[in-house]
Amino acid sequence: MQRLHVSFMRDLKNIDFEGLYKNIILMMENQQHVDDPIIQMAFDRLKPHVPKFNDALRTRMRNEYSVENDDLTKTRTEYLISLRRRVKSYLLSHLPQDRIAAKNIYIVLKRYDKTYYVPSITTQSQLVYDLFSYMREDEKFKESFTFLKLNPLMDAIEKISNEILKNSVQCTNDNVERKNKTEGVREAAYRDIKYFVKAIHFTYESNLDDEEKIAKLDRLIWLVNDVLKQFRTPMRAQTTKSKNSKAKKEAADKLVISQQEPQGDLPLDDVEAKLKAKSDEAKPQKSEDSETNDSTDQ
Repeated sequence: MQRLHVSFMRDLKNIDFEGLYKNIILMMENQQHVDDPIIQMAFDRLKPHVPKFNDALRTRMRNEYSVENDDLTKTRTEYLISLRRRVKSYLLSHLPQDRIAAKNIYIVLKRYDKTYYVPSITTQSQLVYDLFSYMREDEKFKESFTFLKLNPLMDAIEKISNEILKNSVQCTNDNVERKNKTEGVREAAYRDIKYFVKAIHFTYESNLDDEEKIAKLDRLIWLVNDVLKQFRTPMRAQTTKSKNSKAKKEAADKLVISQQEPQGDLPLDDVEAKLKAKSDEAKPQKSEDSETNDSTDQ
């Protein structure tokens, strides 16, 4: 008996897992399979999983909180750019008090390069957190914002940053919940596909004396294995390809490192041998005619 192996299904992508599962069900429904209560009962356990795939395994739309954060981070970037430009403009003010206040703020702002003024969640949030930390700890820094009438802008930055943080937390919670749901659906479906395969094996081993039934079971096993191979073979080929690519990269990296390593001094004998070889190559070679003439003269 050819045994069926389904453990590779754990490593399939969601779309392939769903495709394999549905193909097995379609094959069983369209083929004249063995009329056996144990196999039929195991097969009936497969069907209820299919509707659950629609929500759990298919490519999902972007989380609504993530979409909202795209707009919020874009707006916050504009606010931060506005803050930096306004502070720099006060550095050129004709009023000495404006220049002093702007300098107090700019001393801090100039520590953050342009990467902090590109739409982002983590990087920009760090900048905002640092600014408000300085305001709490340094009274002169805080008073400079008040003097330059920048507090309303800072309030807007704080408000939008809190909204971004709230959405990020909600998005993370939703993703964790969805991941758990997906893993739960796959695990339950995998357990029942294993039960289905074990039912086929058990029925086969229990009817070895029934040639007609064994022939039908052989046909069923061949059909199921054919479906499995359609997904197992490409996955293994891709795995092998990835391993080979990784091995080639590691070999290339080692070669580069070895070429970069300083070479030790050659032994004295090797140096003399190389110099002698070069000297011999530099000597003019006598032609055959000249050798003949020399022998004639003698």
